Amino acid sequence: MEGLNVHEVTCPWCFEAVELYVEDDAEAGEWVEDCPVCCHPMALIASVDEQGGHRLSVERSH
Repeated sequence: MEGLNVHEVTCPWCFEAVELYVEDDAEAGEWVEDCPVCCHPMALIASVDEQGGHRLSVERSH
């Protein structure tokens, strides 16, 4: 999809691989999103490198 970066991450609850999308112009930040497989909450931490690329980390949220 144009304007979006796709990130494949592993759910920290069910360990399934899921695809998440981050907008190209998104800034670093944190948010909670439910896993599309098991519906448990995942804490997502996005960071942006000097070239504007995104890195997405995932951990359990309560």
